[in-house]
Amino acid sequence: MIRDKIIMFRVNILEKKQIEKKARTVKMNTADFCRSLALRKQIKKSLTDEELQIFSELHVYRNNFIRINNLLKEKDSNFAKEVMKTVKNIDKAILKFVNKNDRESQEH
Repeated sequence: MIRDKIIMFRVNILEKKQIEKKARTVKMNTADFCRSLALRKQIKKSLTDEELQIFSELHVYRNNFIRINNLLKEKDSNFAKEVMKTVKNIDKAILKFVNKNDRESQEH
């Protein structure tokens, strides 16, 4: 559909900066951001570069602990149990990370 109609509205400088900042956090331009809000479309918040790096590192740590556990001959040892407990804790952190991002995207 061709977008050839214009809607304008006035904001003060603080509102403009807030709108621009929120649009940037979801990697949208201000027009698309305002259009999505006005039409009540769901805006999916994307992760920041820092959050993506942390998320990626968590996966690396998790996979490394799994590899350590796979190398252990005695799977029932206390060390193996601690390794798997660490994996489960990392899984919980990853899940919280994902759920937090989903909640934030639904709030917008």
